[in-house]
Amino acid sequence: MARKTEQTIIVSWIGHTDATKAEAGQEAPGDNGPIRTLTDITPAKRVCLLVSRGLQDKAENVRQWVLRGTKAECELIFTDLADPTSYQEVYDVTERFFDERIKRTDTNFIFNVTPGTPATQGVLIYLSHIRCPGSRTVSVKKREDLKDPENSQINEISLPFRLSPDNWRGEASSTLSDEQRREILEIFSPQTQVNLLLLGETGVGKSHFARQIHEASKVKGEFVSVNCALLGSDTEMAASMLFGHVAGAYTDAKKDREGAFPTAANGTLFLDEIGEIPTSMQASLLTALNDKKITPLGSDKPLSVDNVRIIAATNRNLLEEVRTGRFREDLYYRIAMYRVTLPPLRQTAHENQEHFRKIVESSLQKISEANEMRRDWKLTSEAWDLLYTHDWPGNRRELEHALLLACIVANHHAQDTLEAPLLRKYLEDGGVSARQRSTPSISWGTLLADIRNQSLPSPLETWLNNIKAAIVREAMRRAETNVSQAAKLLGVPYQQLQYYWRKLKNS
Repeated sequence: MARKTEQTIIVSWIGHTDATKAEAGQEAPGDNGPIRTLTDITPAKRVCLLVSRGLQDKAENVRQWVLRGTKAECELIFTDLADPTSYQEVYDVTERFFDERIKRTDTNFIFNVTPGTPATQGVLIYLSHIRCPGSRTVSVKKREDLKDPENSQINEISLPFRLSPDNWRGEASSTLSDEQRREILEIFSPQTQVNLLLLGETGVGKSHFARQIHEASKVKGEFVSVNCALLGSDTEMAASMLFGHVAGAYTDAKKDREGAFPTAANGTLFLDEIGEIPTSMQASLLTALNDKKITPLGSDKPLSVDNVRIIAATNRNLLEEVRTGRFREDLYYRIAMYRVTLPPLRQTAHENQEHFRKIVESSLQKISEANEMRRDWKLTSEAWDLLYTHDWPGNRRELEHALLLACIVANHHAQDTLEAPLLRKYLEDGGVSARQRSTPSISWGTLLADIRNQSLPSPLETWLNNIKAAIVREAMRRAETNVSQAAKLLGVPYQQLQYYWRKLKNS
């Protein structure tokens, strides 16, 4: 037992609560902040404190504060984490820490996930289970939050699912693979306190994925969808749709109405097209999310909505909207605790044909069931090639509409096979969209000529990565390092390019 104690290393992010407690310097056992509450009662060899940029000037004060309650060594690990709410940035920084510091499998690690943001907490929970199996992951409760004063403030975190080290990937794919989707559903669906923001072009399936998250969370309440674009500029009507109203609240309010928030009690509220929400409603929505309370229009009795899970979606670049003042920054960070970018269908078709085939086959099955066609649809190889190479400006909606029309015609002729000429009739622009026409072309002939004059690229993956990096650098040069403009030139989501560009600069 002594040997294990000697090897114990406690890992934790420094949070604002710890910094505040350290600055006050007033000790009260069990109330010294989440880090000291753990380190005061847990013998350890070393304490590793991860520090974000925003807390670097307070880090040494926290370290000295921790040392007042433990004999362990206390090490500050300064990171380049600038945005603790960005899951991608937090993941990159935390993963780097694991790569550089968590190497000894025989060490008894304790990961304290209480300090910090939902992003730092969620990522640390995930990586501690994946990269350090057998370690302890704990949360620290405030003494006043204990229902029984005799209970321990230190709580082991046990996940409602299993994670295998085989699930971990050091490099994220540019498309959202089946495995990544499963991980999101497994990890974040049960975490109903984490608000999710789904990003992607119109028609990529954001509402479908939101419903999948809701169903995977196994909450008892309803899935309530609100299209924020329909709220309009009438503040009273918008407030009524979201929060409800009582009879007489306004001229046409003849009876009480339950709004979207109360309807979604113990369930999920899906705020579709959140980027279209009227400016006049953004403050009210923020208040509801912060206070977990709403007041129906015309009422003076607030209602608790702390049991409503929020999922938002948009095809807009909300960070750009924040910069221009069209969207509140504080509301953005409230709804975007975890961001998921759903790739456009053309990207999935090019990079993950297996998943694309599943999408097509699932759509065909639904079409058959909904229309009682009772057919096992097959596609010719030419038809598959057509679908793979089409640009899909309308994403999943275009695919579903084209398949539906083709199935109706084929079914009329008692055919079970969908052929390329039939599908082509119902695809927009015959496979050529405005996006394709506006995308700068690459002289593949020149590129191939260069290859012929050299040895074949080996390894191929490295060569392709170099080509990708060169194209991105050129796009950033043309856009004068404006990521938003470069993303438009390349036809890729802003968040995807921002993440890749950050990695490219640091490599």
